[in-house]
Amino acid sequence: MIADLAGLIAPLSVGAFRQHLARRVPLLLRSEVDVATLLDWDSFFDAALGDDFPARRLRVTKEARQLPTVFYRHRGRVKRDAIAKVLETGGSVIAYDLHRFVPALSRLVASAEAETGEHIVGAAIAGTGEHGALPAHYDDGDLLVIQIAGSKHWVVHADPMIDPVVGAPQVRTHAAPVPLLDTVLAPGDMLLLPAGYRHHCMVAAERSLHIGLFFYPLTAPRTLDLMMRDMIESPVARRPIRGDNEMEPALEAALKHMLRERIERLSLAELRAAHRTVELPEGKV
Repeated sequence: MIADLAGLIAPLSVGAFRQHLARRVPLLLRSEVDVATLLDWDSFFDAALGDDFPARRLRVTKEARQLPTVFYRHRGRVKRDAIAKVLETGGSVIAYDLHRFVPALSRLVASAEAETGEHIVGAAIAGTGEHGALPAHYDDGDLLVIQIAGSKHWVVHADPMIDPVVGAPQVRTHAAPVPLLDTVLAPGDMLLLPAGYRHHCMVAAERSLHIGLFFYPLTAPRTLDLMMRDMIESPVARRPIRGDNEMEPALEAALKHMLRERIERLSLAELRAAHRTVELPEGKV
């Protein structure tokens, strides 16, 4: 059974894995480790379609296009029969934040967060048919793909978007893609895909299941997000900034003083701890 990050990526060491995260280049890992102890087809659907799983964290797609939620939700509940029909005809189910509902995956995420100091989101995609769950795109977190069942064909493009962050719009490109990596992942295989690398993956067998661990490092925009969440708890910080033109210089000076004072109290250790435990801005995986 996989108990932690070290057991998952062996014989690669955790130190070497962290170096690859820092280098931000794709890494393909061929492995025969029994990843089915983390998740399997049945446990995926038990968790993702369970009553406790938030329906807003579920996506259902067909031919790489997201289906309107009216097709598979009713009064906040997931319609299991509707999802089963989509899968029967070549569709995909994506579950974000799945690690909160699968104990083995939760332990792995906790271990990876402790080893890297980063905020990690565990997701999974189950799909059938020849199409992928999503069109070609890049992610704003470093992605570790773990192929669980079946196989998947991955095409990774060169010329990545540099250091995308949560909340930034996806940058489109009209240039012809230049393949950097073209490979098929079998059960146990892993692919470390740094943020910004545009990619497309397609089911290469009758059905496929893979886990995606998204690694989010601390950044300046994330620091401001955490500061904002902290400051809205302060009655002083919430006070409206109002006044006429004559008052503007004094108001500006007071605002800068308050922000400087807050920045001076920043602790990197406290920021890292908050970054791991506080959810990313709403709307992100």
